[in-house]
Amino acid sequence: MISVRFREFAATRVPLLWLAGILIFAAGGCGKSVQVRGEFPTPLVEPFPLSVGLYYEEAFRAHRHQEASEDRDAWVIATGSSQMALFGSLARGLFRNTETVDSASGSADGRFDLILAPAIEMFQFSMPRETKVNVFEVWIKYKVRVYAGDGALLVDWPLAAYGKTPTAFLRSKSEALNLAVQAALRDAGVNFVRRFAKIPEVREWLESEKQRLGAQR
Repeated sequence: MISVRFREFAATRVPLLWLAGILIFAAGGCGKSVQVRGEFPTPLVEPFPLSVGLYYEEAFRAHRHQEASEDRDAWVIATGSSQMALFGSLARGLFRNTETVDSASGSADGRFDLILAPAIEMFQFSMPRETKVNVFEVWIKYKVRVYAGDGALLVDWPLAAYGKTPTAFLRSKSEALNLAVQAALRDAGVNFVRRFAKIPEVREWLESEKQRLGAQR
């Protein structure tokens, strides 16, 4: 009796397991991943005579945008390393000395004049079938916290970026999306260089530092 029941159970169980395997395989087949890579040249500008610390939160270092819906493939877009490469390059061009730090709380020895802590608030992209051609569009919204060297917050600076695939003639969607994200990162870099010293709070701080240093001479 036991062997008969076992055979009946097995006969119904095997198709269910086979069906589950198909569903898992199908779901996995829809997933796509992109490790964003790119080179970001150092800005050719006159650097500020400042020592600046760069603080990257773990969420920024390991940033991965994951998105899935009924009408889209499940995408995983890893941007952490490329984001750090971008801001590291910007800092090396804009400031006299830069160093990655473990905290935004400042330094007791006055080693840094400013500390920058970028974070991603929003990441969005459009699919090729939504733009009707094999072109991705990417929007990124940053919040760059600018601290004085003692850890006092000067400003939460919103920084927006946009990029799109430069051509529709690419071999894969992953390659197209990678290029669109790179374009958005370069746009963020251009906006950062153009606008940083014009932020009212930063401009005021720079002016006060200039007066303070002038008074010490």
